[in-house]
Order: sequence, then structure tokens, then C-alpha cells
Amino acid sequence: KENIRCLQINLMRSRKATDKLCELLTREKYDIILIQEPYCISNKVAGVSRSYRTYQKGEGRKRAAVIVTDPMLDVVLLSELSDEDAVMVEIHNGNGHSYFLASMYLDLNCDINQELNDLKHRLDRFKNSSYIICMDSNCRAKSWFDKVTNERGRTLESFQAANSMIVHNVDDGLPTFHSLNGNSNIDLTISSIKMSPFVHNWKNLLLDEESLSDHCYIRFDIRRGDQVNMHDTLNVKRYRIEKADWKRFEEALEEEEVSSTQQFTYFYSKFNKALEKTCNRSIPIVGTKRGNSTRQVCWWNEELTNTRKEVNKKRRVYQKMKRRGSNCEQAKKEYYESKKYGELISLAKLESWKAYCSSSSGGNPWNLVYKLSSGKLRNKLIMSTIRKSDGSFTTNFQETMETIMDKIFPVDDVEIEDSFH
Repeated sequence: KENIRCLQINLMRSRKATDKLCELLTREKYDIILIQEPYCISNKVAGVSRSYRTYQKGEGRKRAAVIVTDPMLDVVLLSELSDEDAVMVEIHNGNGHSYFLASMYLDLNCDINQELNDLKHRLDRFKNSSYIICMDSNCRAKSWFDKVTNERGRTLESFQAANSMIVHNVDDGLPTFHSLNGNSNIDLTISSIKMSPFVHNWKNLLLDEESLSDHCYIRFDIRRGDQVNMHDTLNVKRYRIEKADWKRFEEALEEEEVSSTQQFTYFYSKFNKALEKTCNRSIPIVGTKRGNSTRQVCWWNEELTNTRKEVNKKRRVYQKMKRRGSNCEQAKKEYYESKKYGELISLAKLESWKAYCSSSSGGNPWNLVYKLSSGKLRNKLIMSTIRKSDGSFTTNFQETMETIMDKIFPVDDVEIEDSFH
């Protein structure tokens, strides 16, 4: 099974950085994106494809979000533990094991002790100690390879040690945040000790990919390992229903006996296997292409591709010269001038939209406009923890599903029957 590929980025509320992220996701396969300071419209995360699941919480402006691109991942939003600055989700692997992911933003202008107390409260609620936290900490410390340690950094270091946290940032000499005013390592990937063996291939993509943000892309993998039993997304079958041989389907289904109803999980698993085997024998499968390399955002063009390559090249030259201590003022000037290609992205999107609006079709030209303005475009289903009858919230995937099932299929107890039932 493939590892789960994760990407961490602070978008600085920038539309251009969001557009660049969307373009990157068409070239590279990432399953989960943990975002700090996402681009928002009307206090909701915007600019992200509706084909992805966007996890966010709160009524105010969001400073944390989690995007899931893999449709095969079972993800539940932990509603009670999430807000505008922290989004926590549970990843359920379908084999009785789960772990938690969090995207967090620690405000530089807020009391770090209060924010860490809030984080401790959240961690105390985890019944499972396997978690990964991706945060813009706004804290500097030499222990995660920054040049200095400030007061906020010392406080976070103490919190990290007291709670047995592992920081996965590596000493590669590259900052996670860089601007004309200076560099620092404030973007952290942290996990519990139990989860740390599953986090690997951590890499700062400063030299590989321009983000159009002052923060760099950070990528890492989550090992699936023996504890994870998810379907490989590249092997998911889609059937041509219009060409189904339904007579053969019924005959094949009758051959697959499903008799046990003692346990719902066992019954569902066995029925699902029987159904898949029946479909394989009676319905043609839709051909699929591997990976995301053939898919592009509609507004991307060859000029942007060439500009992206040139920007990445100038970035590498500037960073290498700076690390060697060379006189890099000219390289620095060229690099920051080349970052203006974000304006080319905005122009390309505008021209693409104009072309779309001016194109004629046989259908109703106002159909999409009406759906956009009325909010009738269908979004991906977002599962979250729910409030129980006693006022408390469910805490994980299993408890949430059990609560839903108990509500839909209540216990049929003859001792409490009345004249209506």
C-alpha cells in the first residue's frame, strides 16, 4: 500500500498562493493538505476545488483548515475540539485503528501560555495518543534548527518536552519562512511518540517549488504500515452500469451466500466483497489513468509553465549562494522580481473566465451562474463528530457511527413497547 502523502503550507490568506497550490495538486499527488491562514471569502475557505473535502470550523475568519483530496480516506472532523485557529480530524483506517491530524495557527499577538493550555485540553481529550500537528507556531528555537531562541520558543520547548512530543523538522539549513525582512523556522511538524515512526520523508520544498507565500511547502509521508488497511486509490474500480448484464449479475449474486447478521461490521464486509465479486463478473470496468499528471487547472498555460521553471531555478541559485556566504544581492533581486509571476496567474485566470463567459453552448448560459449565486452546487460530504442526547460530543469515528446507527436503528425492546409500537 502507498503511504499517505501530506503537504503543509501557510498561504498567508493569499489568492495567488491558493491558485499556485491548486496548480501544484494537479501535478503532484498529495492526499492531505494542512493549511494555515487559508484564503477566505465571507469567512469561509475559498479557491479550493469542490472535488476535495475541506474541513474548517467556526463562524469567524479561518486561520486553519484541512483539505483531503483522497476520496478513499475516512476522515471525521472533531467538532468540539476545532475552531478558527485549530482544525482537528480523525483518520480512520477501517481496521480498528485511527490517528489524529491537526492544522494549527498560534497567533504571535496572543498569550502563548493560554494557547498551549488550549492545545493541552485538546490532547487530553484524545483517547488515542497517535497524533500529528502541523502548525505555524510563530515561535523560534534552536532545538528545531532556527538561529535563535525567543521567549515564545522556550515556552513551546517546555511544552513539547512535558508532553513527549517529537518535532520532525530536519537540519537542512533551509528556513520554513523567508522574506525580505528575515528568515526563521516557525512552521513545525510535531507528533506523539507513538505516531513518530509513521512520519517519514519530511522535506522543506524551498529549493523545489515556489509557493507564492513567504512560507515554504513542507511535505511528509505517513506510513500505512501493518496497522493501516486502506484501499489503494489507484486500484479503485468504476463500473460501466449502462453495459451491465443484470441477469448474470443476479445469478452471480445468488452464488455468494451471506448468512451472518450477528455483527453489522462483519455482515457489511462480507456483503461488500460479494457485491464486488459479482460486479467484476457482470459489469465492464471504466478505464482509469494513473496519477494526476494528465489533469490541469483550466487556466494554466505554457507561459506559466515556463515561468514557474524559471522562478524555481532562480530560487535555487539564490538560496545556494546565500548558504555559501557569497555576494548574492543580484541573485536575490532577480529572484524576488521573478516572484511577480503570481500576477501572470491572476491574468491567466481572468482571461480563462472571460473566454468561458463569451463561449456559447446549447444549454442555458445562466445555469452555472444561478447555481453559484444560490449555493446549489453540490459539495463533498464532510463527516464530523456529533452532539449526543446527553449534550456531550462523540469523540471519534467509531463512537460517531455507533451513535448514528443507534438513532436510525433503535433497540427493539419488548419490555418498553406501548400501544403505538
